[in-house]
Amino acid sequence: VLTLSAGDTFDQGPMVQLDLADEAHKMIADLARFAADQGAEILLEADPGAFIRGNRVAFALALRNLLVNAVKHNPSPVRIVVKVRAGRKHHRVTVGDNGPGIPRRMQEHVFECFYSGNREGRSGGAGIGLYLVQQNVLNMNGRIELVSDEGQGTTFTITLPAEREAG
Repeated sequence: VLTLSAGDTFDQGPMVQLDLADEAHKMIADLARFAADQGAEILLEADPGAFIRGNRVAFALALRNLLVNAVKHNPSPVRIVVKVRAGRKHHRVTVGDNGPGIPRRMQEHVFECFYSGNREGRSGGAGIGLYLVQQNVLNMNGRIELVSDEGQGTTFTITLPAEREAG
């Protein structure tokens, strides 16, 4: 709540060139022990050359939140696959899991501030994580989408404008 009330919540530093594959690799390495302790496996499939102009902290927070949610809100063992796909105009980062999925009635609300779902005794959290993910992605001129079918897992896709690699 304090983070949301701060006027500079989303002003987290300069926009710099980011290699999405490298940023994803670092985040997965950072969360490896946490994931293993929870019985989760996180894999990375990354295309080279997926460069964006973005805020390193904002992107890291968005990806971290999606990964932590996938670990915490799915029964063990869960398999999470992060895919970085390079495109001509946009690059995509997907975080997909093989968990039970998000009920359709909850899907339209997951990005709302303070919306929290509670499923099968698992904590729904405070309801600010996915809201912050969305705000950070929007502030990098991107978008985030959710696809989930009950019993089939959940996939979040972040789409960000492509930038050519600096020569």
